[in-house]
Amino acid sequence: ILIADAIMEEIPKTREDRAKEKRIEFHAHTQMSAMDATASATALIKRAAEWGHPAIAITDHGVVQAFPEAMEAGKKYGIKIIYGVEGYLVNDGQPIVINGDEGSIDRSYVVFDIETTGLSSRKDKIIEIGAVKVQDNQIVDRFSALIDPQISIPSQIVQLTGITDEMVRGRPSIAEVLPSFLEFVGESPVVAHNAAFDTSFIKENCIQLGLPFSNAIIDTLGLGRVLMPNLKKHRLDVVAKALQIELEHHHRAVDDAEATAKIFINFLDVLKKKGIQKLSEVNQLSLHRTDVTKQETFHIILLAQNQIGLKNLYKIISLSHIDYFYKRPRIPKSLLTQMREGLIIGSACEAGELYRALLKNQTPQEIEEIVKFYDYLEIQPLANNQFLIERGLVKDEEELKALNKKIVELGKKFNKPVLATGDVHFLDPHDEIYRRILMAGQGYSDADNQAPLYFKTTEEMLNEFAYLGEEDAFNVVVRYPAQVAESIEELLPIPQETFPPIIEGAEDTLREMCYEKATEIYG
Repeated sequence: ILIADAIMEEIPKTREDRAKEKRIEFHAHTQMSAMDATASATALIKRAAEWGHPAIAITDHGVVQAFPEAMEAGKKYGIKIIYGVEGYLVNDGQPIVINGDEGSIDRSYVVFDIETTGLSSRKDKIIEIGAVKVQDNQIVDRFSALIDPQISIPSQIVQLTGITDEMVRGRPSIAEVLPSFLEFVGESPVVAHNAAFDTSFIKENCIQLGLPFSNAIIDTLGLGRVLMPNLKKHRLDVVAKALQIELEHHHRAVDDAEATAKIFINFLDVLKKKGIQKLSEVNQLSLHRTDVTKQETFHIILLAQNQIGLKNLYKIISLSHIDYFYKRPRIPKSLLTQMREGLIIGSACEAGELYRALLKNQTPQEIEEIVKFYDYLEIQPLANNQFLIERGLVKDEEELKALNKKIVELGKKFNKPVLATGDVHFLDPHDEIYRRILMAGQGYSDADNQAPLYFKTTEEMLNEFAYLGEEDAFNVVVRYPAQVAESIEELLPIPQETFPPIIEGAEDTLREMCYEKATEIYG
């Protein structure tokens, strides 16, 4: 008979936290986190207490079922519990137009599309730019250029676009093509489908070449979601088909740009019928009308600071499951803004709004608006985000370090504390095997590639962030988490007392009912 302890070679020694000043973990998941974590709330709290940590935050995915157990464990081990959740934020007020002005929508536009060697604007290269100029609801000019990326085009990109190394070899470089494209654009607003992606490459290359780019940006993907809410998906080919617009050679830049232009011309007519006269008025369409089930979700940390915040946290979680659930409990940003009193809001992990914006190389103005929304910013160990390198979204560990350093800089610039967290999913390093089994059972193909999401000591975290310098590492690991924890009140997620309902005359009525029933039975 084979039982579990028969395959254990050795029980690993329990790690100790010998630091004089202890850290506080602000991002920890329990077994209540949707088949994603393996440690119980009690185990996490017990370990934090054994290490001398003054507090720990419980932040499960979208739920608060671990709160009762955490409350009891906190009392037992004498440690402060910070009650929170890692939610799924939907930016239901996401702008369709960026840098919009008070000018009329009757103007010239440049609708463009790019093809690239991959998804990262920092690592990957543009291999084609296609654009058309729209004036008076007509396509009046075209721009098309293949670009030599000076690297080999990946096979999957060749298969998708049909663009091969032979087609781009000897073509002008981006340094030659981009100035010509910007001249073609002039001062016109630029239009693209999923504009955040296309413009991130243009912005990155403009930065590298020292070229200005501050044009208004219009996203036909966002417009489609607002103007065509009945469509389940709003990919370019889906919208084109719905509007009976021919789309030949999909994933070739100039063809996609021309189809997008025809879609945009159609949308301009609809905007005018809705009374939209100025470019700055377009964003009003999306406010509180966006279908949250079709929007991208971002991770976000919500922590209850006081009793009001705890009540608002419960309300937000209830509404996210009842009114806004689609595959996961979604939290509209407009709802969170209305009910943020008593809550401390953190930017979360790489799936958070801030980290994603930095990956997309969004403008400083956009980054500033995102940072202003949060009460604290979050960074995590490099190994947590190693998968971004494997997926080609960042080049190497140095780029991961640069992203964390950028967040630290933003914290200093906007006076926001930056907290280093572990995104804890299991207790000790060897426990990763249990999460591996858990994820394999759900069909994850990368289940065997586990990030080291274990509960780390203060010394381990200080070592993780040593590249920030001794002072900044201590601030993010120890000092700032302690300051945030001090601002949070001791809370009871469940009242100690019982609260039976008070119904006038209930005692007399119950007594009469009992005597009547007894008389009926016994005489």
